[in-house]
Amino acid sequence: MLICCNDADLKRTSSQQREDLEKRIDEYYVSWQTHDLEKMWTLLSSREKAGSKKEFIEAWKKVDLRPASYSVIDIEIENGKARVKVKLTMAEHGEEFTGTCFDYWQIESGKWVLVDSGREE
Repeated sequence: MLICCNDADLKRTSSQQREDLEKRIDEYYVSWQTHDLEKMWTLLSSREKAGSKKEFIEAWKKVDLRPASYSVIDIEIENGKARVKVKLTMAEHGEEFTGTCFDYWQIESGKWVLVDSGREE
């Protein structure tokens, strides 16, 4: 079952879609940096919310990995789905490392939601 988008979502201009997505990407990484787990939960796709919100929050409370900085390198949008290339400097247990990864987003109920994060290609 595809939960992508409806006609209204697709009719938004590509610049509006990109602008909306950029805001959601910032919300996601800022909420991760600040450990605002409630906000992170709201940015996930329904598929990613397979467990309960409580389980998600409890699991993430145990994670020390946080983005120290991030920058979006490229965004590809097509048919209500997006592939976002991100350069990340991550901090974990006092050490930092930098790399490039891909996040996948889609429009669900009129909003961009995160489908998959941190994929290497």
